[in-house]
Amino acid sequence: MNKMLALAFLLVSSLAIAGPAERPGITVELPASLEGHRAEYERLITSSRDEVLAWFAKSGLPMEAADLIDRAVVYLDTESLRRGVAKVFGDDPQKIPDTFSGTVNGKTLYVASEEAFHPIWTKLYPDWPWSRRSYRSLIVHELAHRAHAYVSSRRTGSEDAMGPSWFFEGLAVMCAGQFAAGKKPMNATEILSHVGGSKAPKVSYPLYGHLVRSLALFIPVKTLVGKAAEPGFPRELLRVVNKP
Repeated sequence: MNKMLALAFLLVSSLAIAGPAERPGITVELPASLEGHRAEYERLITSSRDEVLAWFAKSGLPMEAADLIDRAVVYLDTESLRRGVAKVFGDDPQKIPDTFSGTVNGKTLYVASEEAFHPIWTKLYPDWPWSRRSYRSLIVHELAHRAHAYVSSRRTGSEDAMGPSWFFEGLAVMCAGQFAAGKKPMNATEILSHVGGSKAPKVSYPLYGHLVRSLALFIPVKTLVGKAAEPGFPRELLRVVNKP
């Protein structure tokens, strides 16, 4: 083996040993009573971030881990969550619903603890049994909003390009795998019976997810994200798809 080949071999070998670059960590802030669960929360939040990155990349919308969050604040109960988030946004805690469970502001995730979220889920979605995935899906859902906002801002300079609420909520539901079981996809006519033009569906996260999942069977997620804020969405896209 000559000198140049030997150097090349050493370089390739060192890269193989090192593997892919590690993603940056997330600083997790917990109330004292949850410190015993720190490793579990850190693992859960980091893996949820990675799940969102993978889903958006698979949809043709790649981004870096550093583009999402670098900090997470977990609150023991919803009352402290509402107070904390109200302080961040300069709002009145009483204006925040008592079922509020999480959000992302900048690169910080604010979220209720698993124990606090369990009764909220049961109250809001009695037809959907609670599981450990239910809490993970909450975190994935909120991080999906952050990823969607990042994509929209990068493309247009504004988060307003995320589109109507049924779409950006439905996209987050889809990314998080929420409310997916036992739903037959809608056809184009059924989709447009709920949305299109100035029409808006009733407020229902299961319905929002069903609409976006059904749309994604006709139109790629990347295209939906890129066109969501345009007039006539999604009617114009479906009209093109359904041309004879």
